[in-house]
Amino acid sequence: MTTRGSRLHEVPADRAAAERRLREAGGRLTPAKRAVLDVFFGVDEGLTAEQVGALVTGVDQATVYRTLVQFEQAGIVEHVHLGHGPATYRRAGLGGVPIVCQACGRVVEIPATELADLVEQIRERHQMVVDAGHFALTGRCTTCPAGHGVTT
Repeated sequence: MTTRGSRLHEVPADRAAAERRLREAGGRLTPAKRAVLDVFFGVDEGLTAEQVGALVTGVDQATVYRTLVQFEQAGIVEHVHLGHGPATYRRAGLGGVPIVCQACGRVVEIPATELADLVEQIRERHQMVVDAGHFALTGRCTTCPAGHGVTT
């Protein structure tokens, strides 16, 4: 999970701001990092590290993983767990709360505001602050057959 310093609470608004953030954190802007930035500023969806690696040419997978860690520490990307598979990375500030169908795998993003009342109730009743976007909620599409693809 990402641990952010106070200045990292602001999400970089664009690619130039992300580049500045990396330089301020002491990172070099290598061709590999530029290629990964291109990926994240070219899509508005989550991608696994393997998918990122497939989209950048001439960059080995280990470099992709190291770059994702550095980007996450700098507050440029965040990772989300969508279930039992690999983590998905998305540009910081893009997503809401993912809900994954356990039958077909479809992912729906809902605005965090739709869970705000529940999160507040949990905070008040149990003194716990929920990070509603880090792990996906799971369920089943209303169009998927009951029990299809769901494991217990």
